[in-house]
Amino acid sequence: MTEPKMPTPEEMAKIEKSRTISDAELLKEGAEYTVDDGDKKRLELTEKQKREIKINMEEEAYQEELIEEFANRVLPGGQNPSFYADMSQKIRETTQWKTIRFPSKGSSELCLILDGLAARQAVSDLRNNALMGKTLTEKEVANTVKYLEIAIKSAQNPYEQNWFENQLKRIKDKTLEEVQDDFEKANSLY
Repeated sequence: MTEPKMPTPEEMAKIEKSRTISDAELLKEGAEYTVDDGDKKRLELTEKQKREIKINMEEEAYQEELIEEFANRVLPGGQNPSFYADMSQKIRETTQWKTIRFPSKGSSELCLILDGLAARQAVSDLRNNALMGKTLTEKEVANTVKYLEIAIKSAQNPYEQNWFENQLKRIKDKTLEEVQDDFEKANSLY
């Protein structure tokens, strides 16, 4: 077992700066410094601040559960596109009321990934159904259009955005027969 690595002076300075900024925000909102019997200063939070922190901790635990559920359900194989979209929406809902002091960068990045997965899976399902001769439904196509429109806005890079836009052009404002024919023609090229 290795010894825990001691932070470098630069890391210590960064940690201290972060703590000072956090303390300043808490002090602005009503926290007070107190000195205990050992002449050690301690930041005493207001009841409201304690409740907010408790709520944020519960929210972060919930987000961890969502991420774990996502990993357990997604990694083994493809999911229904609505799964990805629902998971993205759940994460967005839990992060909307978070305070600025506790932002979660990972949550927003995960939502973008989920948006893309929902769109890719919807296109894949639509294509597979068309190629297997299943009759496409208006609902399938409408949902795929919806997932693609969301994914275009949250694309991680121009190539991804271009792919989503091209897929949207293939199916939006077209009849079910035109969509079916387009997928069949594209498949015959391979």
